[in-house]
Amino acid sequence: MHELRLARAAFTRFSRPLLSTSAALEQLSPALAEAVGRQVAHCLTGYDGPPPDRHFLCSTIMDLPFANRLIDWRTLQQQMRRYTDATPDTLVNAYECASWGYCLRQALIAPQPVSRVMCTIVDLNLMALSFWQQNPNWGASGFGIATLLFNVEPGAAKHLNVGVAKSANFIAEFSIAVRHCLEEKAACKLALPFFPEQVTQLFQRLLPQADTLPDLHPQLGHCFGADPWISLIEHAKEAKDGQRFLATSVALNGYWAMADVSLEPGGVYHFTEVG
Repeated sequence: MHELRLARAAFTRFSRPLLSTSAALEQLSPALAEAVGRQVAHCLTGYDGPPPDRHFLCSTIMDLPFANRLIDWRTLQQQMRRYTDATPDTLVNAYECASWGYCLRQALIAPQPVSRVMCTIVDLNLMALSFWQQNPNWGASGFGIATLLFNVEPGAAKHLNVGVAKSANFIAEFSIAVRHCLEEKAACKLALPFFPEQVTQLFQRLLPQADTLPDLHPQLGHCFGADPWISLIEHAKEAKDGQRFLATSVALNGYWAMADVSLEPGGVYHFTEVG
């Protein structure tokens, strides 16, 4: 059995802001805590296994509310406990879209062995900043929360690859790194981040032999670190037993992450939308 298995995955797309522009800033933290807490609870509905050994909250776009102290991490954790017992223990946003990969790496190489790891990827435009609505680098944005539960066996760390580009042409470097990874994992279906056509054309030129899941940018926009996991959620019903996937993300600051995963037999995968 594969050592890194995705047992549960849920993505909730937010097609409207979490709060109205007239809402008081003091409502930001309770509203975020409720959205994340309910998402985690939704992902774990019906789950009767042991709690996760680690649970990371990752984000690309929400550093400003924390930096400006509009949201306090410890307070947010306390507020989330109203909705779930599986509260994230660590907040990571330094690696942007690739943060989930660095979080997984930290858990998998830690001296204390882990059997279950959760990552919750939260990218909501809490401040209604136009920069995050649309950007020439990634086109239209999609906002939402993804929660992932991995079952882990000894040796799982070898299925994870993280790195950083050495030049400004990070998309090309990332694509070449993916190609090298696929040379050793030819059986993997590839889940790439969602980008506009000019970027996907570059992917096609540099990864012509890859068995790639559909790019959902036209339907959803760029959903930051959640992109590859949305692809897996959407494909889960068609996946074959034991099928392997290479989930990949790349950040504007050049960091990338790749995880060779399979879907857990009997796994639960949901896509929902708050409209």
